[in-house]
Amino acid sequence: MRNDLLRGGLEKMLDALGMTEVASRRDLRGGLDTARGRSVLIARLAEVDGATVADLRAAVRAGMRVLLLVADGDLELVEPGWVLDGVGYLGVDDLDERALHNALCGTDGASSLPSGLARWLPAILRQRATAASAAPRLTPRERQVLALLVEGLSNKQIARRLRISEHGAKRLVANILAKLDCPNRTLAVARAVRDGVV
Repeated sequence: MRNDLLRGGLEKMLDALGMTEVASRRDLRGGLDTARGRSVLIARLAEVDGATVADLRAAVRAGMRVLLLVADGDLELVEPGWVLDGVGYLGVDDLDERALHNALCGTDGASSLPSGLARWLPAILRQRATAASAAPRLTPRERQVLALLVEGLSNKQIARRLRISEHGAKRLVANILAKLDCPNRTLAVARAVRDGVV
């Protein structure tokens, strides 16, 4: 953990729980290297990335207990493939000796989520997966045209701005409407803005 206060507080709590052999590192990669052969790894969820997920999975399979601490805003960083079986999660706001003990004892094969996280995490991950699969596949040129549609430009104005024929602009707009499954420009612009396509 990069937060010295959080790291120091955890060391004190672990000591109070009888865990005498504690090593701390400022980043997850260093923590994973240090934790090999030990029984528990505690890290911030915000430190997890695509490069460390596979290592965390391997550590859990090797019998290590892993506890990820979750602070406000961390859930926005989570990718759907990063939800790990056999990992415990604990909200930083809920962190005290009792909660730490319960979280560590509950990470032996079952994912334990605090009640607030249990409600939010699956919903956020489902929403992201749905949005990713529902996002239309637009070409770079179609994205340019869609951005100009959002600005309210007509086919003629789009053609002039992109230095293409009016027929070409009309064809691109038609492709966009088909890909967005919208009957008109107004709905296409509304969907593009709502879904963050532009």
